Amino acid sequence: MEPKKSHGVIVLFPMPFQGHMNPMLQLAKILHYKGFSITIIHTRFNSPNPSNYPHFRFFSISDGIPEDQVVPSDNSDVIALMKILNLNCLTPFRDCLSELQCSSNSYRIVCLITDGIWHITQAIANDLKVPRIVLATSNASAILTTPFLQERDSQVENRVPDVPPCESENKIERGEIERAIRRLMVGGEGQEMRHRIKLLKDKLNLCLKPGGSSYKSLDNLVTYMLS
Repeated sequence: MEPKKSHGVIVLFPMPFQGHMNPMLQLAKILHYKGFSITIIHTRFNSPNPSNYPHFRFFSISDGIPEDQVVPSDNSDVIALMKILNLNCLTPFRDCLSELQCSSNSYRIVCLITDGIWHITQAIANDLKVPRIVLATSNASAILTTPFLQERDSQVENRVPDVPPCESENKIERGEIERAIRRLMVGGEGQEMRHRIKLLKDKLNLCLKPGGSSYKSLDNLVTYMLS
């Protein structure tokens, strides 16, 4: 089915990690189908492949990251890289968005959607008077635990409130792990868990269908962008 006539331009700025990039591009495809023109601003580091999205415009900005840099496996290194990206991309992103705003003769920029980790973008959006929406790409566990772990570094070894399994101070023996896996795979506890997961999956599918909560939320988002 052909997309509708463009309502305007939506600019998206994903963080260059797979778990952040994929949800942003999925949202971009939905918004394109809803009738918006899509522009993606991205870093040179770990950049997306434009040929996979022929209906989008892509603009690469300088990030100051070496060409041979790979995504770190250690969390502390990932956080350090995010800080460097925010520092290095501030001016290039501002210049790119400003240029896009000046060159959008046919369609105005109706919204900027950025990853929540791009904390530099709110001030830039305010200066350029471009509405900004944050896409939170974190999973439910991260949303629950991040505020607790950020409160004090000394708490990182403690049990996380309301999430009993999330603790790191106790040593876990191999036999205990095997018994836990066996309970989940063949025991009644595992069967009950799989049944609950199936029910949640069915509810999720209903949310995505017309009339569902996610479907309505997306329509509300489109209405907001057009207002």
